[in-house]
Amino acid sequence: MSDQTGAAVATPSPPTAPAAPAVKPMMVRMSQSVQTEGTAIIIMGDAGVGKTTLVRGLNPDRTLLVPFDPGYDVLAGWNGHRANLDETDTKSVGTYIAWLTLNARTQGIATVIVDNVSYLERWTLRALTEFHGKQAPDLQEQGPIGAIVGGWLMSLRDLRKQGINVVFFAHDKTDMKGFEGVHYPSLQDKLSRNFCGMVDCLGYMAIEPDADRSRVMYWDGTPTIHAKKRYKCLLPKEAVAKSDEKYLANVLARIYAEKKQAWNPVPVPAPQTSAPVTAPAPNAPAVDAPANVEPPKSDSKKKEK
Repeated sequence: MSDQTGAAVATPSPPTAPAAPAVKPMMVRMSQSVQTEGTAIIIMGDAGVGKTTLVRGLNPDRTLLVPFDPGYDVLAGWNGHRANLDETDTKSVGTYIAWLTLNARTQGIATVIVDNVSYLERWTLRALTEFHGKQAPDLQEQGPIGAIVGGWLMSLRDLRKQGINVVFFAHDKTDMKGFEGVHYPSLQDKLSRNFCGMVDCLGYMAIEPDADRSRVMYWDGTPTIHAKKRYKCLLPKEAVAKSDEKYLANVLARIYAEKKQAWNPVPVPAPQTSAPVTAPAPNAPAVDAPANVEPPKSDSKKKEK
């Protein structure tokens, strides 16, 4: 191509089409989604039984504590991350949880501890009562509590879809309507039942009435305990030594190993035939499981009647 003087002129290149946006697949294999998810757990028990102490065994660099319990002297010396929020301001709590759902993964968080949901409900009820200028709550305040707190708990639970473990601590109660005498998380009845259905495992931590006052964790329900588990690696009743700060970390490691094994089973060698069979590469890696998994300690002192 030339201009009017006959000088060569470069041909302009056609405009570059914008890159097509990445398309999110509408379907994925179960093995792609389940093995990358975290685990959601409730651990309930009386105040002082040692729930908060279990946090000490978690990696402080990758653990976030969302505190609603006023006492944390038992964590002295543990320098993990703590949510910087005003737990008595419902708007502040909702804003922080919304931020956390968007940013927890980018912050390098592997485990979120919510301690504890019973205090969260009580503080939310108190905040709504003060907002309405009343001295004591009535049905006007109690009505929306289930929707508000339940929405927060579900948002926190859904962090597991990002590969984050979520552990909720709760006090327990035995006055659930229709289930009197059975230990449930201490929340409003309807919220408590829904909350139990949100999670993968529900454990009840207690101190045995023996001379040693040994601690135990129930992962299976009994006539007086509402508990559940989805993983075989958790025994129905496990001993939790007072000096065992790694118990919770070990529980999460066991669950992780079981999930990896379930979705990435060790291949069975093919039977020898007349045709040559390619041998596996030497020193092939085994199933990826944490190295610090320890077998659970069964509580054999007493059997459930």
